[in-house]
Amino acid sequence: MIRILFIFFIIVAARCSLAATATTQPSNFIRYVENADGSARLESAEVAYTNDKGVDVHLIGAIHLADPIYYSGLNESFTHYDALLYELVSAREGELPTSQPSGDRPLSWVGNLQRFMRDHLNLVFQLDAIDYDKKNFVHADLDIDQFMKMQADRGESMMTLMLRSALQNMSKNQNSDAAGFALLGALFSPNQATDLKRVLAEQFAGAEDALEGIEGPNGSVIVGERNKVALRVMNEQIRKGKKYIGIFYGAGHLRLMEKSLKEMGFHKVGETWRTAWDIPAPTITPSQKSSTRTAPTTAASK
Repeated sequence: MIRILFIFFIIVAARCSLAATATTQPSNFIRYVENADGSARLESAEVAYTNDKGVDVHLIGAIHLADPIYYSGLNESFTHYDALLYELVSAREGELPTSQPSGDRPLSWVGNLQRFMRDHLNLVFQLDAIDYDKKNFVHADLDIDQFMKMQADRGESMMTLMLRSALQNMSKNQNSDAAGFALLGALFSPNQATDLKRVLAEQFAGAEDALEGIEGPNGSVIVGERNKVALRVMNEQIRKGKKYIGIFYGAGHLRLMEKSLKEMGFHKVGETWRTAWDIPAPTITPSQKSSTRTAPTTAASK
């Protein structure tokens, strides 16, 4: 029962957590794609922008748990940027990301939750797979003291953010019953890892809309204020002469960040999609096969 409740919490938290023509519509940075054969994939976007001064900025959507090949592709692409800005609510300046448990720190539950998902979905944790020790990597986030103080000043907590998102979902008449039943089915499936990935991938694909509810009219620390830090660091790098900049942040942050970039004079020039989760088609178990067989005709039924 504890495991079931924990998985339900994952879905709630997740709903709270590319050549294209120019468009005024906001970009999507995460999507779920299902193929005709039943296989599927969770994808994240890299969207390119430029301004009249010849500065190119790429918003690179991060999926924090993914297939190893996803992170291999990112590691290779990151070497080409003049500066690669990354997110991490760190304990101190200069601290590199680590997936090692830190139970005595604030927000350690986030890492514990991600490790739980990693172990149950057969995925790799971003902090284990991305090489952050590169000369062009630049920290672009709050430290933990700033984060906690700003949340306290606003009276913001994970519970208040989840409540905001839930109220927005209710106002849109979103029905989570189907997702709940699908989750229960996946938990008891003989192919648990694959089926859980399918259910969660569909939920993650709606995270951008859920984050709009979290942000609210006055913004939030967990999204809006951290975005401000990333853009401030971006401007610092531009003043240093950097012309080709990547911003590697959770995909749920980037729709709001794109809006800020456009207000700063950048316009969208392209997008690329990467597969984060490659989900095979569902397999039919022997019990499922037997249940679909036609019952033998009896004398009474003739």
